[in-house]
Amino acid sequence: LMDIFTMPRLSCNISENERVISPFQISDLTSISNKGLIVGHGGSGKSTLLKYLLLRELEQGWHIPIYFELRNTIVRKDLSLIDNLYEEIKERGCLINKETYIYGLKTGRFVLFLDAIDEVSNRSNIISELNSLSNIEQLTIYLTSRPVAVSGEVLMKYKTFHILPFGQEQIVDFLDRVCFPDKGFYQNIKDKIIHYINDNAREFSNPLL
Repeated sequence: LMDIFTMPRLSCNISENERVISPFQISDLTSISNKGLIVGHGGSGKSTLLKYLLLRELEQGWHIPIYFELRNTIVRKDLSLIDNLYEEIKERGCLINKETYIYGLKTGRFVLFLDAIDEVSNRSNIISELNSLSNIEQLTIYLTSRPVAVSGEVLMKYKTFHILPFGQEQIVDFLDRVCFPDKGFYQNIKDKIIHYINDNAREFSNPLL
C-alpha cells in the first residue's frame, strides 16, 4: 500500500475559513480534531486513506490503531457498536478481555478507523452511539462516508473533512506508482498522457476511475 499510495488533499472549515491539508500522519488530523468524518464520492480514496493512516500509526507505535469495515462488522443487531467491534477483534484472533478493551477505549489507547458508515443498515443507532463515544476526549475516531448519507450536523462533535478531487500533480504521481510497471515505456509517452490529462482533468480526478 505504501508503495502505491498517492496522498489526497482534504478540506475542512476552521473558524469559518477553509483549510486544505495533506494528512501524511494522523497528527495532521488530530491537530484539528481527534474525531473526524472523512467524506468523499465512491472511489475517491477514503478507505485507502484510513489504511494508510493505520500503517503510519503502527510505525509510530504510540497507539493501537484498528480498522473496521463497518458493513462486515455490524452483524448483530442485538449488540451495541462497541460490543460488535469487540466481537470482531476476537474473531481476528486477538486475545484481549472485555475489561482491557473498554479501558483501552476510555484511555485513548486505541485509535478507531471506521470505514463506510453510510453502508450500515441501522445507521441512526450507530450514529447515536458514535455521538456518545465522542464524549471520551482521549479516544481518537475517524469515520468515512459518501456525501449526503451522513452529515456533520448529525455527528455533532466530528469534524468533517472533504476529500478533494485529484489535481494534475497527484494524477501523475498515481500513474507513476500504479499504472505503468514498464517505466521505460511510460517515460516515452508521459508527455502525451499529461497533455491528455490537462484536457480531460475531470475524468482523472477520481483514483478509481
